[in-house]
Amino acid sequence: MTVVEKDSERPITPEGRAEMQKIAKSLKTLGLQANRVITSPLRRARETAEITAKILKIPILEEWDELKPDGSKTALYRKLAKVEQDSGLILVESRTRLWTNPRRTRALPELDDRGDYRKQGRSN
Repeated sequence: MTVVEKDSERPITPEGRAEMQKIAKSLKTLGLQANRVITSPLRRARETAEITAKILKIPILEEWDELKPDGSKTALYRKLAKVEQDSGLILVESRTRLWTNPRRTRALPELDDRGDYRKQGRSN
């Protein structure tokens, strides 16, 4: 079993679960509107997405392989480009970061020749 395979089965920690519940409740208080959550298929990312969807009452939960650590970021950006512009969308990636309306809140990061994020003043 490779490190990625082991990591893909690692659950969210109790502390992480509690923190995500607080974050999702804060997003609800702020009035975040979304109609679907798209997540990496990694276990902890999926669990993070499930917490978010439950608290925000989001009916659609999708898994995209492009959000895995070894997923193609170029393919991810192409897929996102096909999502309706006014769609309320939350992404949960493999590092369990949560992006709300990623196409609206900030420009998508540029990719280098290997398909990795370019440095843009912050770590990705």
